[in-house]
Amino acid sequence: MRPVGGMIAAVCCTALLGMGGAAMAQTAKPATTPAAKPAAAPAATPAQVIPPEVKAQLDRMGNALRALTAFTVKSDVTTEDVLENNQKLQTSAQITMDVRRPNRMLISVDSLRKQRKIYYDGKQLTIYGPKNGYYGTVDAPGTIGEVIKVAQERYGLDTPLADLFEWGTPAFQVSRIKGALSVGPDRINGKECEQFAFRQDGADWQLWIDKGESALPCKLVIINTDDEAQPQTSAVFDWSTNMQLTDAQFTFAPPAEAKRIVVGQVPVAATPGATK
Repeated sequence: MRPVGGMIAAVCCTALLGMGGAAMAQTAKPATTPAAKPAAAPAATPAQVIPPEVKAQLDRMGNALRALTAFTVKSDVTTEDVLENNQKLQTSAQITMDVRRPNRMLISVDSLRKQRKIYYDGKQLTIYGPKNGYYGTVDAPGTIGEVIKVAQERYGLDTPLADLFEWGTPAFQVSRIKGALSVGPDRINGKECEQFAFRQDGADWQLWIDKGESALPCKLVIINTDDEAQPQTSAVFDWSTNMQLTDAQFTFAPPAEAKRIVVGQVPVAATPGATK
């Protein structure tokens, strides 16, 4: 089975490698003066790629996300795995994130096949598997953004829905977007949302933004275009804002039967974007 790439991290896929073709021998022709080639068109800037009305909605959503200080977001996530014969299999899970900025986060992944909890209390990051009873704890930096980066680069851990913390910040590289369009209104979980579609190297993705006062994302769909089968991941969001979240909710207290293990670090060469 070929697994689909990291859940929401597929939005940040790296560029495709160029393909080099072998030169084919040809019969020599008399030399001629080469025709002048037209100057290459300048590359489109992000402002040109993204229509103003789409950019305005992305900014609106980014402002709404930055304004959140303590919130819970539940997402119904469907992912596709591709078998060797290109048959697709879907799996479902609910991912719940409890967040208190700048340095508290609890992620719960719940399905009949897998359960995971990720605790971040501002000082330590703990990954716990309730079904098998194993957990690992490592020291963590002082903000959610920093801990997500360390989790991926040092430990190879893809934090579910990490892009929710990048939208509307300098960490979200708008320059990766190669095409954008406004699709129109749609209804998600009873809410009127505006649908947008984007293209970039390695991924096509769609985003639905609440047309109401919240301006929060309603749904996200990502298609992995690096895979010829083009598997997709989708997430439908349910937001609860202005939550009262206590320190105890983000602190891992191991059950008596839980077993601690060492969290291994990934080799530098295997880290996405790492340099030798």
